Amino acid sequence: LSRTEGLVSIVANVMASKPENHSLLGGHKGAVDWLERFLGTLPAQQKPLPLLTAPVLVSFLTGTGHMLSHKYPDQFQNHLTKIMDDIVHRLDEGTIGQPSATRLKKLLEDGFNGFQSKVPDGAVPDLYDGGAITEQVAVET
Repeated sequence: LSRTEGLVSIVANVMASKPENHSLLGGHKGAVDWLERFLGTLPAQQKPLPLLTAPVLVSFLTGTGHMLSHKYPDQFQNHLTKIMDDIVHRLDEGTIGQPSATRLKKLLEDGFNGFQSKVPDGAVPDLYDGGAITEQVAVET
């Protein structure tokens, strides 16, 4: 699981990086498209969902959530609602799945506003494209 999380984290952080118009891994638009495709691949009625669901979402949302909340707020809000209202309730919460499920729930506890207001931990403000709040952090450092 940790290797998968690491790879997804790298992809997410590349997608959320500056410049705004870069096309690496689809760029900013690629991030919202990737999230939509990932959510679309999850089985509609299956409980529990595949074990990789929570760790992949934690890694991806940690890296891209702030950027998506500023660049694609309507689409991101819709995806976040689906995750919070459906996906979270179908996660694998067995012995192996519980830690990742807990991390995802913690990441989501402040909802959309939490993603809008917080730049990801470890993000380099000069390289991360997250809108006005990111620009303000870069000026302050």
